[in-house]
Amino acid sequence: MKKILIVLFLLISIVVNSATYYVATTGSDAAAGTIAAPFATWEKGFSVLSAGDILYIFVNNSATTESASTQVHISWSNRSGTVSDSIFIYAYPGEVPIFNLDNIVPTSTWHTGLLIQNCDYLHIEGLRVTGLPQYSNANIISASYMYDLTHSLIENCSFDNCGGYGVQMEGTCNYVTFKNCDAHHNGDPYNAYENGNGFNITGGVPVTNITFIGCRAWKNGDDGWDFLDVDTYITMDKCWGFWNGYDDSFNILGDGQGFKLGPFDTHQPTTLKRVITNCIAAKNGGSGFDQNPWTRTAIMHLYNNTSYDNKWLGFSFNDISGIANVLTNNISYANDNANGYYSTGNILTTNSWQISSVSDADFVDLTMASLDDARQANGNLPDITTLHLVSASDMVDVGTDVGIAYEGAAPDLGAFEYVAPGGGGEIAPTVTTALVTNVTTATASGGGTVTDDGGAAVSARGVCWATSSNPTTAGSHTTDGAGTGAFTSSITGLVKNTTYYVRAYATNSEGTSYGANVSFRTPGYLIVIY
Repeated sequence: MKKILIVLFLLISIVVNSATYYVATTGSDAAAGTIAAPFATWEKGFSVLSAGDILYIFVNNSATTESASTQVHISWSNRSGTVSDSIFIYAYPGEVPIFNLDNIVPTSTWHTGLLIQNCDYLHIEGLRVTGLPQYSNANIISASYMYDLTHSLIENCSFDNCGGYGVQMEGTCNYVTFKNCDAHHNGDPYNAYENGNGFNITGGVPVTNITFIGCRAWKNGDDGWDFLDVDTYITMDKCWGFWNGYDDSFNILGDGQGFKLGPFDTHQPTTLKRVITNCIAAKNGGSGFDQNPWTRTAIMHLYNNTSYDNKWLGFSFNDISGIANVLTNNISYANDNANGYYSTGNILTTNSWQISSVSDADFVDLTMASLDDARQANGNLPDITTLHLVSASDMVDVGTDVGIAYEGAAPDLGAFEYVAPGGGGEIAPTVTTALVTNVTTATASGGGTVTDDGGAAVSARGVCWATSSNPTTAGSHTTDGAGTGAFTSSITGLVKNTTYYVRAYATNSEGTSYGANVSFRTPGYLIVIY
């Protein structure tokens, strides 16, 4: 009887210890944080959170109360959820909380609006950080600076109108996903816009396993995404980079690359480090997709992307020979200098410049005005017709199956699959493969993210593996739940000193799709000689 009471007490304690708090401009940081007596500031609300807790922030246009010399205006530090109980920070349903810093003229040499540091298992959704000006000494600033953030999801947030980076990541940031986030109108005016990137991961930092899904970057003074001098494994799906390197009057500012994918901190010519799928680079001031290798690069896979009307190149992959980058089913059209440069070693398959003569008539719409439209109610990208193919285009049903869901006899080229009018529109899911970690002689850890259910419920997901590329569920595989989102997998039954290939998979009523191949090698036994 005593044992039963102890168990019941523990269960009750677990329930009681998960709390819900609220923040509103009418509140007080001396209050209890309830809906009737909310806290006043984002920082106070975060400071009380533990694993499983929820913080709701009511709509407000909060201005900083800190001085012009303050370096960190909001600090979210040293809080961790668990693998089963994240810490949740949400906009109150139907509202958009804003932290606006345009009421100050900074005098500090480095400053950020929102610092997220030394945190684990956070889920942040629906917030906006905006308006932080740059100090005239040209030091770098950011709307949000993230350091040592792990196992976290940042969803439907905006980082904009900042005098530096929108988002800057450094330190040991691992397994962080940005979903449906925007970074726009960020600049670096006192440094010739050199560091005015939307999403920035640069500088030799040990960041790894970063995912962007459904994100946008536009009108940033320099690049939309900049991954300079980082060796991290990055996946991007359905992201749009457009009008970067321009101001609102389309005056040229910085480099203006849509997706700057390198260089790396160390040269890794045989290791896959970037997987880019279903993305758009349009009307940027530089190139659309730029390998930017200098003398250090790694393998990149680009599937079903569209690069349109960029000021320099559509795809720039020509600086280092002998790198087995894979470009398949991409469209490059009407870019000012050339649709692409490619050095020897790149593996090019069924791209528009190989199989088709592209014209305006291939597309439903080439106007760009809808790319920065408001997102849908669920946070997804706006529903547009821009850069969609017409049924008569010779880029329909001519692609190569790379594991991305498609309709018809074969995949289409570019970021959008043609769906016949009146068709149900359901297709197989879209899934990405995570980097394999914790490799031993017999086991490893993997996983993936189902980024789109294809319009039908995902009934199974997991990873499959084999000693040859393109493994399927007909062989060794896991089953790790259902639905969309990230999942982890335990890979077992491995043999020492063997190279394996892993792909994530997802199944719905329309079929099974696979992510990109990720390879790893099991170690051999350690032999000690006395």
